[in-house]
Amino acid sequence: MANADAAAQPQLPLQGRVAIVTGASRGIGRAIAAHLASLGASLVINYASSSAQADRLIAELTDSSPSTPRAVAVRADVSDPADVKALFDRAEEAFGGAPAHILVACAGVIDPSFPHLASTTVDSFDEMYRVNTRGAFLCLREAANRLARSGGGRILAVSSSMIGQLKPGFAAYTGSKAAVEGMVRILAKELAGTGITANCVAPGPTATDMFNSGTSEEESSARVVAECPMGRMGQPGDIAAVVGFLATDAGEWINGQVVRVNGGICIIMTSLNPFKVFVKEGIVSARCRASPNDVDQHIMKPIINLLRGKESIALGPQLVELSEASDVVERECLEPGLGALHHGGVKDPTLDGIEGILQHHERLEIV
Repeated sequence: MANADAAAQPQLPLQGRVAIVTGASRGIGRAIAAHLASLGASLVINYASSSAQADRLIAELTDSSPSTPRAVAVRADVSDPADVKALFDRAEEAFGGAPAHILVACAGVIDPSFPHLASTTVDSFDEMYRVNTRGAFLCLREAANRLARSGGGRILAVSSSMIGQLKPGFAAYTGSKAAVEGMVRILAKELAGTGITANCVAPGPTATDMFNSGTSEEESSARVVAECPMGRMGQPGDIAAVVGFLATDAGEWINGQVVRVNGGICIIMTSLNPFKVFVKEGIVSARCRASPNDVDQHIMKPIINLLRGKESIALGPQLVELSEASDVVERECLEPGLGALHHGGVKDPTLDGIEGILQHHERLEIV
């Protein structure tokens, strides 16, 4: 009867798969490791120095099945190629000799003094790039060569929504994470035919020791709550849930993407980047790498609505033809009367309204 009950239990989505999580002894990495274990994965918990915290996590993960260890802790410096190789070796040794299925590259550091670029020391820069960029590169490279090709292969790198926020005090850190996003996007294409996907998960402000370094938890939380549309600080579990989804078969069709998990504190309008808008001699024109519909809906339509009340202006959106080799879409709103808005050297308030519409979009260049 007991055997029948066991057989009737549904299989967990990551059952039989091995996941390596770097920087897993605390913070976001710890939450990710625990969540992947709850989905059935066997875990390799990487840590750099927090052995006691790694051991506590191992104890928690093995409590449910003490006779069959579901997790092992491995000390490794992710910036050392030999250590990274040994990390993958240990994953194979610990769980039957087969290749691991999942890598989550989560190890990361930040300068807790949050210096402006002009004040960033070479040592601080080197340390962030050593762990955040070099460490991610070595783990991505090892995973690309060694993860299982039989299905379920997942490479997930934790980057940062700071790449979209672009806040002062985070220049070197943002650069170190932006490099990871670039590598992952290209890696996804290079892994064609292997069945392995590669994505980034980019957390926003999250309640961890790393985020609160250099300031009080109350001060950090208050600032984030004021900026975030969801009205709260992100939690490690928020990030872990998205990583867990991408690691399962349900996330297979997501590949080469950066998923920003930040509660809306950073919203990037990628479809209109780069974008140029011209307001000159009676012509409003918009030029970007995007679909005609995006240009019409987000830029030209609001401008037309703004100008509709001007009786002297004839409205007429017009597509400007380009060569077949170009993927740039151009839209022109021909406004014969627009030049009259610059009368007597004074700019009509309508033009201020146009520029206001344009400035609502990130990364627009008004020329």
